[in-house]
Amino acid sequence: MAAAIPCIAGQNNASSVHGEIVRATHQARIGDLSGACQNLEITLTRARVSNSLVAERKILIWLAVLRWDLGDIERSMRYFEEARAAFRQSGDKCSALFCSLCLQIVRLYVSGKEHRARGEYERSEESFQQAILLGRETGYSGFELKCLRQLGMISWDTRLWNDFKERNLAALAIARAMGHLIEEGRCLNNIGAFYHKTGLFAQAADHFEKALDKARRSSDRGTEAECLNNLGLLSRDLGDHGKALRYLSAAHEIDTELGDLSAMAINVGNMAAVLLRKGVDTGDADDLAEAFELYRTNLGSGHLDPYQRFVSLNNMGVVLNEQGKTVDARACFARASAVLGEAGYPQERAAALNNIATTYLYEGRYDEALRDFRSVQEASRDDPLSESLMESYVGMGQCLEGLRNLPGALASYGRATEILDRRMSRISSEIFMIGYARNKYGAYQKMLRILSDQYLERPSEALIAEIFRIIERAKAKAFFESLGEHRGVCQVGGPEADIRLARSALGDERTLILEYYLAEDRSYLVSVSSNTLHLDILPNRHELTRSIRGFLKLLPDRAQPLRYALDANKRITNTLFPQSLAREMSRYDRLIVMPDGFLNYLPFESLGAGPGLMTDFLIESMSVSYSPSVSVMNTLGRRTSFAKDASILAIGGIRYESGRMRAGNKSIGNMTEAFGDLPYSQNEVDSIKKAFSSKQVRALTGDEANERAVKELRLKDYRIVHFACHGYVDEIDPLRTALVLMPEPSAGEDGFLRAGEIAGLETDADLVVLSSCRSASGILENGEGVLSVARPFFFAGARSVLATLWPIYDRSTADFMGEFYRQLAKGQELSEALRNAKIRMIRTSRMHPFYWAGYVLSGAVDR
Repeated sequence: MAAAIPCIAGQNNASSVHGEIVRATHQARIGDLSGACQNLEITLTRARVSNSLVAERKILIWLAVLRWDLGDIERSMRYFEEARAAFRQSGDKCSALFCSLCLQIVRLYVSGKEHRARGEYERSEESFQQAILLGRETGYSGFELKCLRQLGMISWDTRLWNDFKERNLAALAIARAMGHLIEEGRCLNNIGAFYHKTGLFAQAADHFEKALDKARRSSDRGTEAECLNNLGLLSRDLGDHGKALRYLSAAHEIDTELGDLSAMAINVGNMAAVLLRKGVDTGDADDLAEAFELYRTNLGSGHLDPYQRFVSLNNMGVVLNEQGKTVDARACFARASAVLGEAGYPQERAAALNNIATTYLYEGRYDEALRDFRSVQEASRDDPLSESLMESYVGMGQCLEGLRNLPGALASYGRATEILDRRMSRISSEIFMIGYARNKYGAYQKMLRILSDQYLERPSEALIAEIFRIIERAKAKAFFESLGEHRGVCQVGGPEADIRLARSALGDERTLILEYYLAEDRSYLVSVSSNTLHLDILPNRHELTRSIRGFLKLLPDRAQPLRYALDANKRITNTLFPQSLAREMSRYDRLIVMPDGFLNYLPFESLGAGPGLMTDFLIESMSVSYSPSVSVMNTLGRRTSFAKDASILAIGGIRYESGRMRAGNKSIGNMTEAFGDLPYSQNEVDSIKKAFSSKQVRALTGDEANERAVKELRLKDYRIVHFACHGYVDEIDPLRTALVLMPEPSAGEDGFLRAGEIAGLETDADLVVLSSCRSASGILENGEGVLSVARPFFFAGARSVLATLWPIYDRSTADFMGEFYRQLAKGQELSEALRNAKIRMIRTSRMHPFYWAGYVLSGAVDR
């Protein structure tokens, strides 16, 4: 605690007592408030025994303030009262008045908390605001700090999210100025809760982790448990059930140790919620049963408020419904609604009624289910974007399908997807809008199934066009929304990508678009050229994934004989290119693939060329590039030639084994990988200089290739930005995936240029090259693609990114990149330059796909 305690008149006559005060003061200033309190309380006893009255008064003031800072308000008040009495007895009226002022502040603080607990928010606000004004008169900012945080809680209760954040930011600034670790941790935790609430998961994770560090350093066990609990809930929403349970279990251990029964009940409920979601996602009966038992145990604990009882009963009903016990489930949902009383909780009541309707749906009692779904819609008129409303339309669609009213079912599913689209637009401009849309794509898939059944009965281009439009709406929605937000062109819901828009992106009749969509019951391939339009029905998501998984293991393994890869690629080619399409492939020389699901990991250029194309690999017959969707590709615009006027930033030749790098690695938390030197990355930089004029290339190598330098450069000045470095892929938390540069500890930079930091850069590059291991890999998010380190570069302004699907070989990469840039310098289009570099590899001893197939180009279309 760096702020000065108000000076009190008098001198201490007992040198030993004075020495103890000095030591305790030092403890407080380095953040050990509890230790300082304990030592001062011992010293207070000694001062009283030795009749050191001046020291006693000084210690009482110190203890009153320290107890305030520790949140021990009752003892703080007691010490202020004792100090006031002591100063009055000594005749020190000024110091006695100071203590009276402090007592008035403490009482206002207590009053504010009591008013808030009773829901009297205006009176609570008045108390805290008055306490802040009086606190400023004392000159001690700790009073204002704690009151600001409490004002933030009023904002939270009244759902004024931005006010909540701003008040905690103001409190955080004071805490940092004071060096008050405990309050820093609590403010950071609150700010993390704001970001979690508003869907900004990267910022939420960052703040929760920083708060956890502060709580542990200050031995604030209660806040440590809160941080762990919040990280658990965030991990749940990121879809990492295992990590969520680990965090929540750790929080529960601390709360059990502290004897906090209310917090323990909350932890158990949260663990049950994770198990429930995991059980529903995976169909694991054991997880569902364990969740049910945890909820039942919690109900019997006696430590739940009405809302928590509602959650437990409602979720027990969900488990029973999943188990087919619809009658018991319905009874649980009814009990849950009754717990809420007669008024309030409209969203919770709608959720329970939706669940009751779902039990009727499961029983085939469609009329009763429709009645309740319509009741939800009537009750949700004031909240047209509510999740309950969206789910009611999905349920209604299922009922109408059961009644064979297919037009009505399509209309209901369409309403559900409209709400989903608008909700995702409202939630966040997060670089990885993870988890929100997971398992919410059922309405899209149901629409596609109905329309494709109609197409199979009576084929028409109009049906293909409608199927294509729905696929575009379903795919890469979060990517598109975030892209628009970062580029300032976002429209709610995005553009309606249609066949006309797709054809306008082609450029010529020699280009073919393949748009894939992998669903649970079947998959879809729409192929679009300037004058053709086809729909093919493919095996479902799980069958396709199983089919290509083995092939994907062969490609990055150069020890495997080439014939194995060639044999496998014929089988995969026949699956992904149906005969009607394969016969047409010879008409095209440029292919643009919109992959989905596991296909995001597949380099299509490594597939067979098909009938009429006398080559082993598709890349030998045509160039291949990728985009998440036509909507995204259209938003990214077009690339231009790089021959004459390209300005290039080349980063490489980093000395990872230097002492500076090892020192930086110590500060990166759980990222403790050792990174060896990449000697040929310097060759990549040199080959770029050789291919282009030296005036066109700026190089950052060695110590200059540090994180701070990259962040401070004006990246908009470069049309090509090339990174030759290590990559770090976090398989659990994609927000920690990073490019590994040199650290700059003096600037607080650890060398890891993380996804969130990349999205905050500003570039206008036609091309970003990520010549690092697995820069196109990461967690696969349903409907969104791969959450890789390449993705945020689009939000930073890049039109295209060349990245890698697997670990690459340093020396062959330097040769490959040298050829690629030589082709670019000749004026070739980007996709064609990449194709020629790959063909050159195939014509050498490096024919195995390991050496060339992993480099994939995604983004905009060549002019």
